[in-house]
Amino acid sequence: MSPAEAADVVIQNLSDDLKNPVINTHDFTQSVGRALFATYELLMIIALVNTLIAILSNTFQKVVDNADVEFKFHRTMLWMKFFDESTLVPSPFNLIPSLTLLQKIGIYCKAMGNKIPGGKAKFSMQRCCYVEYETTIDTEVYETLMSNLVQRYFKSKEADE
Repeated sequence: MSPAEAADVVIQNLSDDLKNPVINTHDFTQSVGRALFATYELLMIIALVNTLIAILSNTFQKVVDNADVEFKFHRTMLWMKFFDESTLVPSPFNLIPSLTLLQKIGIYCKAMGNKIPGGKAKFSMQRCCYVEYETTIDTEVYETLMSNLVQRYFKSKEADE
């Protein structure tokens, strides 16, 4: 039997006998194919779940490693918000006017008399009496500076890793 005839035996469903046709159902071949495909799918699911676990644990580790930096950043922001130049001395001595307080009162009085160019005397319940100055920040220089600082930060983070 030639190889072409052998292929016809496996593939062809009809025999030469028209009264009793023999139909090849290929049950074993289909079962083996389905079993191999199911095994492949199962192995791929296991591999993908392991990859997902590795990525999540790596991301969590980066967050945990960066927690100290985040804490210090937010702590410093709170310090900058609540501690200003007005609290230069400890509590029993803060009742006595300091030179800084007298200087601020003088600047506030000048701003009320419009003697400070670009300064306006303001009052609020949070900051009491203060002078607000008109700022002339060159936005292009500011944006360039911020872009450079951000790029420097990301380069240092990449170098650390």
